[in-house]
Amino acid sequence: MRRRRWLALLAATAGAPGAIALRAAAQTAELVGTLAALDTRARTLSLTVVGGERRIRFDDLTLFVVAGRPGAARDLRPGQRLRVQLQVSAGGRPRDIARRVVAISAAGPG
Repeated sequence: MRRRRWLALLAATAGAPGAIALRAAAQTAELVGTLAALDTRARTLSLTVVGGERRIRFDDLTLFVVAGRPGAARDLRPGQRLRVQLQVSAGGRPRDIARRVVAISAAGPG
């Protein structure tokens, strides 16, 4: 009986706008690396990852988490380890646009 109710609810909400947003939000790719440089004017950060360096853009929709709390790009420091969730295109390819940036270590020297 519970299963039928759940399936009915799922079917009823499948076309709802919220359901689409949940699927879109789930389409992310993740990078982990060290912050090499930050340019708040150009809205980019350079991340040192295995195989080289990646330049990632951020915008007004990017969420920053520093020391476990909401923050801003200006709170990041070179040398910090970051976990960056990237936006994914409709074709499934990661784009160099950050959706979420989480500092996973304390600030580096400086």
